[in-house]
Amino acid sequence: MKQHIGTKVNEIRLKKIEISGSSKKRIYRELFKSGITPSVVFPELGGLADELKIRYSVGYTNL
Repeated sequence: MKQHIGTKVNEIRLKKIEISGSSKKRIYRELFKSGITPSVVFPELGGLADELKIRYSVGYTNL
C-alpha cells in the first residue's frame, strides 16, 4: 500500500461549496473561458451536446 504525505490512502475528502445564484453565471463564464467546458468534464456525447447548445443558443461570445 502506498503512503501519501499527510493523508491516508483510503481517506475521502468532500467539501460542499454553495454558490449564490448571482455568482453562478460569472463562474461558469470564467470556467468556459479557461477551457473547462461540459465536453471536457463529461467527455461522452452528452457533454459535447451540452457544450454545442451553450455555444450556439446563448452565443459563444456572450459567455
